[in-house]
Order: sequence, then C-alpha cells, then structure tokens
Amino acid sequence: MPRATVRPEQEHYEEAERIERPAEELVLEEVRNADVAAPGGDMQAERAARAKIGEVVAFDAEGVSKRNGILRIAKASRIEIRDGILTHVVQFQGSGIQFHVGAARDVLNGCVLLKDVWDSDFTVTDRELKIEPGKGVAFNIADCRFSQSTFTAFSDKSKVVISKTRNRRYEITEGKLECHSAGGKETIEARNAARIDYGSDCFSCLLIEPEGTYWHSSEELNRDFGLHVPNGTEYKLCLRKQPLDYFPKFDGLVDFTTQEMQLSGLIEYLRYPTVNGTPASLLMMPVYKGLQGGTTARFSFDESLDRVSSLTVGNDEPKEGMLSWMSNGHYAVYELHQANETKRFGRFLSELHPSVVQRYSSAFGKGAVSFSENALLQEEGSTGTRAWCDTCRDKKELESLVASQLDFAQQRCVVP
Repeated sequence: MPRATVRPEQEHYEEAERIERPAEELVLEEVRNADVAAPGGDMQAERAARAKIGEVVAFDAEGVSKRNGILRIAKASRIEIRDGILTHVVQFQGSGIQFHVGAARDVLNGCVLLKDVWDSDFTVTDRELKIEPGKGVAFNIADCRFSQSTFTAFSDKSKVVISKTRNRRYEITEGKLECHSAGGKETIEARNAARIDYGSDCFSCLLIEPEGTYWHSSEELNRDFGLHVPNGTEYKLCLRKQPLDYFPKFDGLVDFTTQEMQLSGLIEYLRYPTVNGTPASLLMMPVYKGLQGGTTARFSFDESLDRVSSLTVGNDEPKEGMLSWMSNGHYAVYELHQANETKRFGRFLSELHPSVVQRYSSAFGKGAVSFSENALLQEEGSTGTRAWCDTCRDKKELESLVASQLDFAQQRCVVP
C-alpha cells in the first residue's frame, strides 16, 4: 500500500507501487518521493521504475517532473516516444513529438537510428524526423536503407531533416553531412542549405543553396576532388554511379560510369596540388572555375579519375567579363569576353596548383592547349604558341611574373 500524505492541492508519496491518474494520462510505478497535484496533472518524483506521462513512457527514471504542461526527466535508461525509443537519456524535456535531450546514446524513430546525440531539439512527424543540434554537435545516422552517415552542426541555427520513408531524402541547414561507403566517403558542406537524395550508394542528387561544397574522398588522396558552389542560385548536382541512373534535369553531372563530368554555371572544380604524385598541400585548390551562368565545361577523365584527359569550355551567350578560369601547375588560362569578342589570356602562377589537366580547349575559335611536365603549348597551325618555366622555378622569379597577362592568341610568351 502507498504511504501518502494528503494535502489540499496535492498528494505526497514517500513510496508507492503504483499511482494512476487516468484524467491526466499519468501512471507511475515503483515510485519514491513523489508529489502529484489534483487536479491539473502537475507532478514530481525523485525516482520511478516506470513513468507514463501522456505519450512519453520512461523507464528507470530519475528527477521526473511536469510543470505547466512541460515534462522534464533528468535521467532514464529508456524513453518511449511517438514511433520511437531513446536510450541512456540525460536531460529530456518536452513531449512525445517535440523534445530536447541533453544526451542520448540511441534515438530510434521509425526506421531512422541516431547514435550518440547531445544538446539537440527534435520534432517528430509521420514522414520525417527533424533535429536541431547545438553548434559543434555531431552524431551518426543509419537510415531506412541502412546507409551510414554523420551530421555535424556548424552553428546554433543548424538543422537536419531526415525522411522516414524508403525514398530517402535529407535536408540540412548550416551543417555537414557525410556518407560512408566501401569505396570511400562523400560529404556535403552547406554554409546555407542543401537537399540530398540518396541512391544505391550514398548521394544521388544534391540541390545546393550557395554557399556549399561537395567532396568526394577515396582511398588515394590524389583522386579526391571537390565541387564548390560559391554564389548564385540553387545548383543541382547529380552523381551517376550505375549505368541506368537517369537524371532528367541537372546543372552539374559527375558520371562515374563513363569517367566524365559536365558542369554549367557558377561552380569550381577542386583538387590537391601534387609533387611526384603525392599531395603537396592539405587544402584543395581550383582546377576550373565557371564564372558566368551560361558557361559550360565538359571533362573527360582517365580510368582512375586521376587525370583530366580533356577539358572543353563554352558559352553560347557570353556577357562582358571573364567566362571561365583554369589552372594547371604554374599556369593559368582564362577566357575574357569584351566588346563582343572572346579572348584567351594566360598567366604564370607563383603558387603550385593541381597538375591534372592534359588538354584544354574552348568553343571560341582558339587552338587547344596541352600541358607537359613543365610547359604549355597552344596549337596554332604548324607553329603554336609555347610558354615554359624552366628558368623561373624559383618562387621569387615567378612572383615577378604573376602580374603579366599573356595573350596566347597574339604573341609568343616564352619566359627567358
């Protein structure tokens, strides 16, 4: 029998096997040091083996209270919510559909499992799970088709929304989403927002609201690359990993099945600079930049995706200003549209850039440019225009040439 002290507005229980208030949807079992208000449902308990308050059921709960409709649980081995379970929970506050946790080892909702979550707000619906973590919070995710991902919050405004259907979609705000596969890792960093559709192997299509970057990492660093959307409008990037993958509309397409890539608009292709096949920096640098909305670029890679065997740039309706920019080693080539004419310019670079492009061409009537280990050759009839840097490998000598723009179409540009 419970040992209770009755007061005008509440009942106090030092110990009780079971306390039940059907009108308030309250059931407490094996309770210690509890106060239950009547009416209204406000309560507190030092401990309860099982506490059911509305839609929430907590087991081995400590520090349970409900005040003005707000439920708080200091600690519980398990908490059942709408369509889900939390385990090893600390500082739970809320209801079965909207709540905050200070920490939880597991959060299972529908077919979505989160691991090692802390300092996060949750909202549960029939079709999706929304998590709003604090800045710096990171947790692992296993979704409805068992993909393994990790989300990291960049700010206190970060958010990730995960669909609870087999048609998997993630929406992230100010955060980073990584997907892990047998062949490596894919990452989307959204400084603003991004929507990610998953396919058979991690990401399938990404709708990036600038600024945002897609990273592809493999077992060999010299094959890693990034695609950065710096500004402009939303950018749809798709990734073909199976020959039958079909994308009716996109801004950029990476085709892993044919070793090709198509990019349009404002986007940058990034790689590591290398020396003798080894990355020379921990930071990727631009190989190509699309600088106008109408600029297009087509890449063909070798079988290993290590080298760009050819890069072709075009723009059917160029506007005043730079159309595109590409770099290879210590050389840069860019297309500039002025006075209804597109000219090609070159520049020597003091800082080593990735040396991955073997042949460059454009749709503006200029000869193709090819690169060898230490030279650039623009094909023009039987002669060509050649630039090389055999005698200016010293950084100071190169820096003296950085400001000199060289028009490959009009003059030979041999460095003495």
